[in-house]
Amino acid sequence: QFHELFPDADIYAFEPLRDCFERMNEKLKDVKNFKSFNIALSDSEGKETIYRSSHSGSSSLRKMSNIHKNAFPVTAGEREQIIETDTLDSVLAPFELTSNILIKIDVQGLEDKVILGGQNIFNHAKVIIIETSFAELYKGQPLFGEIHKLLADRGFRYAGAWEPDLRSPLNGAPLQQDSIFIKE
Repeated sequence: QFHELFPDADIYAFEPLRDCFERMNEKLKDVKNFKSFNIALSDSEGKETIYRSSHSGSSSLRKMSNIHKNAFPVTAGEREQIIETDTLDSVLAPFELTSNILIKIDVQGLEDKVILGGQNIFNHAKVIIIETSFAELYKGQPLFGEIHKLLADRGFRYAGAWEPDLRSPLNGAPLQQDSIFIKE
């Protein structure tokens, strides 16, 4: 938990699924400087369809690929739900942020849109921890190379993995990792 590592930091959390949003707020109700938003981050404001997985953590604005469904069948069931979207820059504009920002992104294949919708915030960030994929787990998602380029173009260098990568239970192939990028 980042609030344990940085007890005085302001934490801004985003969760588009209402029931998950409520559980998150209940779990973190005693964390000072915690603010939450019941939206999905993207590159535009509006309403979009989220494909809610039978495992809520695998829900995405992009449809799940067969690679994902075959490797993790428990996540394969899905239903469509309309949710609110907005950009990181728009939501955080009213807040006075420091230049010492850590961003953690886990958005199931929408990483490129979060980056594009957060140009200003990313300009002030020092560290990014972002889920990057080596196989297309969601249709049309950017893979590691594209995320690396988007962040390198913004002055970040790849610094390794936060934890060991997620591998396919079918063949052991690396599927994704939480990548760390640091601004020089």
